[in-house]
Amino acid sequence: MKICFGCFEQYDDSFDICPHCGYAEGTEPELATYMRPGAILKERYVIGRALGHGGFSVTYLAWDALLLHKVAIKEYLPSEYATRRPGESRLTVFTGKEGEYFQFGKEKFLDEAKRLSAFQDEEGIVHVYDCFSANETAYLVMEYLDGERVSEKGIGCLAAGTDCAGEGDCHADADHAVAAKGP
Repeated sequence: MKICFGCFEQYDDSFDICPHCGYAEGTEPELATYMRPGAILKERYVIGRALGHGGFSVTYLAWDALLLHKVAIKEYLPSEYATRRPGESRLTVFTGKEGEYFQFGKEKFLDEAKRLSAFQDEEGIVHVYDCFSANETAYLVMEYLDGERVSEKGIGCLAAGTDCAGEGDCHADADHAVAAKGP
C-alpha cells in the first residue's frame, strides 16, 4: 500500500495516481521554493501537497505521524527575504536588511501563532497544535479543515484571500482570528 501526499489516504501499489484525489505520485511542487512532498519536520510531520500561499507564507497539507491525523502546516516564507533551493527543506535567508526583516517577521509569525493558540475554545477559530522553528524559518501546525467540514461547521474563511487554499480549504491567519474574536 502507498500513502498519497495529496490526501494522505492509502491506495494500492499498482496505481501511480491516487484513486481518492487524483494526485499523481512524484508530482513536483508547484513552485520551486515549496518543500517537496514527503519532507519531514520535527521527526513528526510528513509534508504533503501545498494548499496555497500568501505574501509571507505557504500552507501545506501534512500528516502528524504521532497523533495519526491530517494537519495543515503554515511555513513562514516571504520570497522577498528568503529562498529555497529545489529539493531542500532549509531556507537561504538573504543578508543585510532583507535578513533583518526576515528575522523580525519570523519572530512576529511565532508570536501570532502563540496568540492564536489562546483561542482554542472559540467556535470558528482553527485549532493550533504546535509552532516551532526549523530549517531557518518558522512553522505553525493547525487543524486541517477540508471543504466539507468547513461548510458543515458554518465557518467563514478567517484568513486573507490568498491564504485560503481554494474550494473550502481554509486555515486561519492569526491577525484575522484575533480580529474575529475582538479585544
